[in-house]
Amino acid sequence: MTDATTVLCNILNSLVKSDLLKAEYFKAAKHDKADNNIITAFWKVLSVFSNNSDQTNLVRAVKLYFTGFNYKSLEFYNLPHDFTSGSKELLLALSWLIGEKDIIELLIWNEISNSKMNQEFAPFANQYPSEVELNVSEVNSLEDYKKTILLLAGKINSYIKRAAECNEKLSELLFKIHKETHDILYLSIGEMYCLKHSDSMDTYVNEIKSISNLLLNYYKWKSKENYYWTWMLSVMKMKADNTKKPAHIVYCPFTKVEESFNMQAMHDILYHGVNLTEYDHNDYPGVVPRTFIGPLVVSAVSSPLYLLLRLFELNKFWAQYLVRAVLGVLVIAAFQSLFQSFQSIFGSKWNLWFLSITVTQYHFIYYLSRPLPNTMALPLVLLALSSWLGQRTKRFIYFSAAAIIIFRAELALFLGLLLLYDLIYKRITLIKLFKTAIPAGILCLLSTVLVDSIFWNRLLWPEGEVLWFNTILNRSSDYGTSPFLWYFYSAIPRGMAASVFLVPLGVCFDSRVRKLIFPAALFVLLYSFLPHKELRFIIYVFPMFNAAAASACHRIWENREKSVVYNLLSFGVCGHLIVNCLFTMFMLSISVNNYPGGAAISRFHRLARDESLVHVHIDNLAAQTGVSRFTQINESWRYSKDEYLSPGCDEMLVFTHLLTEAKSKYSTNLKPYMKTHDVLDVVEGFSGITFNYNTLPPIKIKTKPSIFILKRRQEVVVPKFDSPLNEYEGIDGRVDSVEDDLDVLEDISESYEEIEESPEIEQEDSLRVNLQNVKDNVKKLMSEYKNTNVDSEQASTASQKNGKRAKEAVKKTEDKH
Repeated sequence: MTDATTVLCNILNSLVKSDLLKAEYFKAAKHDKADNNIITAFWKVLSVFSNNSDQTNLVRAVKLYFTGFNYKSLEFYNLPHDFTSGSKELLLALSWLIGEKDIIELLIWNEISNSKMNQEFAPFANQYPSEVELNVSEVNSLEDYKKTILLLAGKINSYIKRAAECNEKLSELLFKIHKETHDILYLSIGEMYCLKHSDSMDTYVNEIKSISNLLLNYYKWKSKENYYWTWMLSVMKMKADNTKKPAHIVYCPFTKVEESFNMQAMHDILYHGVNLTEYDHNDYPGVVPRTFIGPLVVSAVSSPLYLLLRLFELNKFWAQYLVRAVLGVLVIAAFQSLFQSFQSIFGSKWNLWFLSITVTQYHFIYYLSRPLPNTMALPLVLLALSSWLGQRTKRFIYFSAAAIIIFRAELALFLGLLLLYDLIYKRITLIKLFKTAIPAGILCLLSTVLVDSIFWNRLLWPEGEVLWFNTILNRSSDYGTSPFLWYFYSAIPRGMAASVFLVPLGVCFDSRVRKLIFPAALFVLLYSFLPHKELRFIIYVFPMFNAAAASACHRIWENREKSVVYNLLSFGVCGHLIVNCLFTMFMLSISVNNYPGGAAISRFHRLARDESLVHVHIDNLAAQTGVSRFTQINESWRYSKDEYLSPGCDEMLVFTHLLTEAKSKYSTNLKPYMKTHDVLDVVEGFSGITFNYNTLPPIKIKTKPSIFILKRRQEVVVPKFDSPLNEYEGIDGRVDSVEDDLDVLEDISESYEEIEESPEIEQEDSLRVNLQNVKDNVKKLMSEYKNTNVDSEQASTASQKNGKRAKEAVKKTEDKH
């Protein structure tokens, strides 16, 4: 890489006639070093390339030059004019010129064209005859035009003959010169001119040397060019990752299908408020209903900062960061309560080990900001554990009831075991239990039924249906099953990393830990009978297991000076934290590639940011791996997640862009788009890991193409679809223009008039009133469409609902007949 940049610097410095650039400048620019010399050098080189002679407005001139090339980088155009920052953006801009516009080849050719090598007859340029101008101002008639054309044709033939004669004379002269100079390797005309005029000899020789060195460096550059572009890939990757910090929520901002309901619900609560008809769960309810109480709490806490986001007109994706951060803060606040309870039992030194183990592990920290149903229940579970450790039984029962009845019914196993422990050891009596548990259960049940029945528009206890679906019907096994002991040999070791080896030692060292480990381990054992297993189902037990590991670390560290064995083990317990950190970094590297849908929608917004009329279809994989309503940041675009459309069907041509799943560009589901769409980009997802012990690190993360971003070609004819009333789906993207939308609305309006004329309508006052309301809405919508050049998503939704209501009116009328 160093050789390639050195050669490139030699070429660029030769072209700009200075020594501005150095190889080390490129390496520093990769890391966006704010060095005035580096930034100034790049700006001046780009200024020379842009043929700018005004050094006072150098930056502005260069930006205008790139604008002419349609260079699309907002970061570049936002660079300051005082040379204080932006070395990486300038490196990318320069490399873009070299790779995309072939600026080096163009400038080298320009150098040769303007040199003595390409100006053999330059000394005699003043002897060339001037062009003969023909005055055609007096040509008035068609006959005059014919004569003029014949005259011009004759002159052209005359010039061709004269050029041929000149070539013959030139050949004769060259022959004579070569004949006289055959002993000195046939001098050219320019060389003979320099011999005759010795004062031009030095200039000629210097130019020849300069061009020779330039061509030699260009030859070296072409042989090493691939190394430079390979290095530039790493620069591009650093730019793509420059917003990612070592925090789980920022490094993996997107969410998966398991988090979809809570994420969409928080979006709808914030952006749609009490307008429940706009909520996502109306169109995509999921397999089982979930409670809205968790999203309501998170949204309520987020609302003040959300208002600030709206005030500063930041896009919706920042709100996704916000709600996830708030959820994480709620979990951390509950964890703080548990932390203090542990400290009152085990002491502050022990607590430091517990905290160090917890924060260096991957899964618990990773999950605390993810809007999973389990994470929504986690604060209540942590508060319940804290209350149980502090023997605050009433609080423990209330927190447990809320966690079980509202969020996760399977927690009855875990928290029920703790309650059973209290009953066995007489920390609570049966009478007190019933006096506390029954009111707590009724209160929580009424809360969830009341709130969720409003949102779901039917009498509903969401967690009751989930319990019936997952446990009684065992339908969760349709989504995959695992061996009985999977939690013990896979989930817990991954969740605890190296700390898992310290759990047995902690159980042996500290009897207080045993009462924590036993109910946690028994809960995992009992829950293993359910075939469908995921690590998030047992996330609540990790604080208990970490307490055992912390006891082992504390005992070994406190006794490190008592024997050689403890001294050696003390290095091990410290080293295991480093192993945990390395494992966390490795898992984060995998996780960042696990959300191709989120990466695809973000990349799509960058690729199509200059387009106004966009209608994009998001396929199932993209919707399940990162796309949420928070990521749909352009309010003037239309986003569709219709699942009934098959690849290549005519309806797919309505969409201007597609985010579609494929393993390669030759995949079966991409073949229908080969002639109609262009591939804008390919987003890769996690594929697996490989081991190569000859490299460092020996583990490599493999990725494979997951989602293709396609754009419909302009010449593609978009089919028109008839929308009869009995098949009307609303103006939802199937109609491609405002005029077509108006046609559909007019058809609906005519249908209303036909319905009104039926005698049955006159006898049904309520139906007539309802129909009149729908008709008025359609007329209002038609008026809005006529005053609008582009169709809006809001109008689209309203018309869809009007169409459905019209269908109902027709159906009722038909039933009457």
